[in-house]
Amino acid sequence: MEAVHRSLFPKRRFGGGSNSEVNAYDYDPYGNVLDETTNQPNPWQYAADYFESSMGLVKFGTRYYNPKSGRWTQQDSVAGSLGSPDSLNRYLYAGDDPVNVVDPSGRDATSCILSLEGSIVGLSAS
Repeated sequence: MEAVHRSLFPKRRFGGGSNSEVNAYDYDPYGNVLDETTNQPNPWQYAADYFESSMGLVKFGTRYYNPKSGRWTQQDSVAGSLGSPDSLNRYLYAGDDPVNVVDPSGRDATSCILSLEGSIVGLSAS
């Protein structure tokens, strides 16, 4: 039996007007679809970003991401630093740690803790 890890965005569910589930997606940490139910076309999928079905890529802000390789298709415009060796590979998605890190803009991987704190602060301010 194979263990499957879940990422911050393991499941995406989209409902219809009658509270019925229209589309559902289950992903591995890198965004590969493990299971899906699609009753309506929907390009907004893994991490709520645009899935380009003709290319099999997800568009995150400024770059395209390939879930099959777990890498960006273009280099990061921000140079890495010797103090953070993973940052030297400018094609890594989420610092090669998609369970604990997100990169919604395609430019800056952020700890899920920081991302969640920002969401909570944003919600409490509104």
